[in-house]
Amino acid sequence: MAIKTISYSPSAEGWTSFYSFQPETMVGLNNRFYTVKNGKLYQHDVVNGNNYAQFYGVDYQHYIEFIINDSPSANLLFKTIKIEGNSPYDVLIETDIQSTGFIEKDWFEEKEGAWYAFIRNSGTTPAQQDEYALRRVGGLGKSLNYFGSATEKTVTFPNSVNLGAEMSIGDALYFAAPPYTDPIYGGIVTDIQVDKPNNINRVVFNNSVAGSQTLNVSSPFIFFAKNSVAESQGVLGHYAKIKLSKSDNTSMSEIFSVEPEVMASYT
Repeated sequence: MAIKTISYSPSAEGWTSFYSFQPETMVGLNNRFYTVKNGKLYQHDVVNGNNYAQFYGVDYQHYIEFIINDSPSANLLFKTIKIEGNSPYDVLIETDIQSTGFIEKDWFEEKEGAWYAFIRNSGTTPAQQDEYALRRVGGLGKSLNYFGSATEKTVTFPNSVNLGAEMSIGDALYFAAPPYTDPIYGGIVTDIQVDKPNNINRVVFNNSVAGSQTLNVSSPFIFFAKNSVAESQGVLGHYAKIKLSKSDNTSMSEIFSVEPEVMASYT
C-alpha cells in the first residue's frame, strides 16, 4: 500500500492535496515552504538538480487529477479542454463509458492567454469488438477476389459497391470468413481505385502493419473502420476523470483553471 502525504486547507476546511514525498516535518516561513527529511532542510518550489519535481534527491512525475461531475445523471459528451496557465499539459480523460480520451500537449493552441485543444479518441488497433459501437464502421460486402504480395493486397468488388462513399485512405480494413462472426484486422487502406466503365472497383491495403493478419480465406466479407483520432467527436460519459501531466520538469508551470466544453448527448 502506497504511503502519501496529505495537506489540509483551513480556508477550504478540507484535505486538498496528496503528495508522494514523505517529509519528517513541514514549516512555512516568509512565504516559503520548507520540509525536513533525514535531518536535512529542503526548500520547495525551487529547482533541485534541474528538476522542479525532485524531492530529497528522487525525481518524480508530477500530475494533477480531478473529477468533473456537474450532472452525474445526464449523458455528456466531453469535447474540448481549456487550460489557463503558462504552458499546456498532456491530458488523459476517462469516463464511466469510455477510457480512450487524450490530448498531447503539442496539440494545444494558445488563444488570448489560454490553451485550447479538442479531445481525441485513442482506441486500439486492431479495434476491439466493444469499440465498434463507438467508431464509424462500414460494411463493403463480399469481395469478388483478391491478389497481391505478402505486404500489399488488392481486393475487388462488384460495380454495385460504392467504395468512395465513406471509406477513405488511412482507414483500417477488416475481413471475416464464413460464417462472418469473427472480424480479423487486415491492414491500412492505401488506395481506392474506381473506374466502373472499365470494371475497376477495388481497394488496396497494406497487409504488413503491426497487428494485421494475412488475407487468405475464400469469399471474405470486407468492412472498414475510421481512424479513431481523425474521427474524434469527444468522449461520452456521465462524469470524467481528467489527468494533466508534464514530462518536462525543468521549468516552472502554473495552472489557474481547467475548463472542459461539455454538451448533452442524446444518442
